Amino acid sequence: MMNRHTLLIIVALSLSISGCNFPLAADQAPEVTLPPILVITSTPDFPPPTPILPTEIDLEFIQLNAPGPQSRVGSPLIVSGFSLPTFEQNLVITITDANGALLALQPATIQAELGSAGPFESSLIFTVTEEQPGRVSVYYASPRDGGLVHLSSAMVTLVPGSDTLIQPAPSQDEEIQIGTPDALAVISGGTLEFSGSSVYFFEANLVVALCGAGGSGAPDPVCGTQDNLLALTTVIIDSPDMGQPGTFVGTISYAVSQETPARLAIYAASPMDGGLEHLSSVEVVLLP
Repeated sequence: MMNRHTLLIIVALSLSISGCNFPLAADQAPEVTLPPILVITSTPDFPPPTPILPTEIDLEFIQLNAPGPQSRVGSPLIVSGFSLPTFEQNLVITITDANGALLALQPATIQAELGSAGPFESSLIFTVTEEQPGRVSVYYASPRDGGLVHLSSAMVTLVPGSDTLIQPAPSQDEEIQIGTPDALAVISGGTLEFSGSSVYFFEANLVVALCGAGGSGAPDPVCGTQDNLLALTTVIIDSPDMGQPGTFVGTISYAVSQETPARLAIYAASPMDGGLEHLSSVEVVLLP
């Protein structure tokens, strides 16, 4: 029969062993893989796709911290925020007036090592002769075609004098969340199915553009050049009530003769001036 001292040692060893995190066996270790490759073929007899939403909503790709919505801003205006990494950590900041005319444009750099998220800040000078609504936008342009990869903005009031009031913007989730297709998904058959979720925009409308590998025509704000726009359609946000976020689902048809890198961009346009309020995108590969 073991004595009390021996029993205490055995109990202590058992507790110590149970608290350890031993490495998994080789056949139990989780696999680290690239995003799954999804091949979609044309299936006209199938019912419309069901929105597939991520288990966790992503944080905003470009978080515009100041100025926030409903700010009264004068010149010079300091714009600041936080962004996920971009090509060479580059961003562009613009100020537009009530008619969408460009008042100021200023490059900005994410203050972090290449490949890392970080803060950004820049000062912009603009001129207005009267108080009017305007928009401050921060965007990331594709190094491949010059089109938009992501854009965030805030509606503000532009003032000619010093009667300013900067409202902070709360941290927020991604406004237009693309659930499908996955990044770098391979799409074939001439039809791309997409789904996701969005905050409410004017009349629950979103615009969907499919951009190709690049072009050389007239400028296009979304795809870089007009001849790089492969397809364009719209989709409705299925909101439970006006002003509420909801899901969206749809298809867009395309035609390519060979394997083509492409970008699916989903965005909201302002009813005030037609300018972009928000844009999200995902890279895909198109097959005939």
